[in-house]
Amino acid sequence: MKFHYSFFLLCSFACPVNAFAIPKFRSVSFRQQQTVSKDQIIKKHEAVLNASTAINGATATKTAFFPQVKKTLRQIGMCLYIVAMCLALPLTLLPQQILYRLKLINEKQLHNWAVPTAAFCSRWLMKLIPFCKLQVQHYGAIPTIDEPRIWVCNHTSLLDVFLLLAAHSQLKMNGRRMTIMYWKQLEDHLVTRIFFRQAGFIPVGMAANGHGTPNEYDKQSFKAMLVACKNALNSGCDLGILPEGQCNPTPENGLLEVFTGAFSMARKTTPIQMIAMHGAHKVWHPIDGVVGETDKVSVMVYHPARVYKDPRDFTMTFSTVVGKYGASGKNVADLDDWLSGKAYEKVVAVEESETKHVANDRRDVTQNTQLLQEDSSKQQVEVEFQQREESSFE
Repeated sequence: MKFHYSFFLLCSFACPVNAFAIPKFRSVSFRQQQTVSKDQIIKKHEAVLNASTAINGATATKTAFFPQVKKTLRQIGMCLYIVAMCLALPLTLLPQQILYRLKLINEKQLHNWAVPTAAFCSRWLMKLIPFCKLQVQHYGAIPTIDEPRIWVCNHTSLLDVFLLLAAHSQLKMNGRRMTIMYWKQLEDHLVTRIFFRQAGFIPVGMAANGHGTPNEYDKQSFKAMLVACKNALNSGCDLGILPEGQCNPTPENGLLEVFTGAFSMARKTTPIQMIAMHGAHKVWHPIDGVVGETDKVSVMVYHPARVYKDPRDFTMTFSTVVGKYGASGKNVADLDDWLSGKAYEKVVAVEESETKHVANDRRDVTQNTQLLQEDSSKQQVEVEFQQREESSFE
């Protein structure tokens, strides 16, 4: 008995007090306790669901609210940039114009200074008003040979010229001046007229048909433009051309019709340098205006510049390489083959083989037709001979 009492005393000290506590619902049956606990669990679940719904609603409101605020800020920043550029560009170009009027500098110096000045304005205004993040990348090894080139780029926004000016120092032009072709009607705006003329850019007359419609060039203006472009290349300047001829409102669907003017001016001797731009139309759309859908614009410079064999080589390479990047911001899978010309050679080889197969098939069809005609003529002769013999027997 002493052992049993000592055992119970040890258990009482070793076990926690809650183990011997009286249950809270001791007077309630076990089934009733289960019912109460289930109701409490259901209420807790409902409270958790309501809380999560409220949190999700608040999160959805935030996710819908903040992007719209960012978009509005980008639109305001874009408008401020345009206003600032319209004020700063003429003011920074004015001293050079005064020096030229006083005959302290010549026309060549006036043209040479205009583009770096405008590039300085565009670059620093984009830093002061960060509505857009411009990223410039180079694909391939940057050449060190100093020779004139023809630069070609897709055209997706009215902002393209100012973005390229901001990226001017990163294009690696080796200090050469670039002369750009532009639509003459842009001279209706005071700022662009002052800058384009002072920079020595080359105008071309064209009907205002709207973006995405076929171009209608003025023949006299087009001839004068060709002469000016050749003179610019002969003087050692680089030439900038937009082969589409107008803004492309739907770059995600590919390029517009690509004109072969760049190839004609290259004359199979001047290398053509390709540039691709992506995202500019989501900042300033050619039809919808300042949209501010994104703040990321990328420019890709493709190396090396090369001389193209024929107009189709240029248009197909430009449409494939630049069209792909302009639509998605990504390069084509076989980019190296397109830049080197191997991809176009493969296309030509496939087409020639298909043409040979078609020619062989046509020749076989012609031969079979001739054989059938000969057989039919022989059969006809035999039938006539049999008929004569039968008539003679009769």
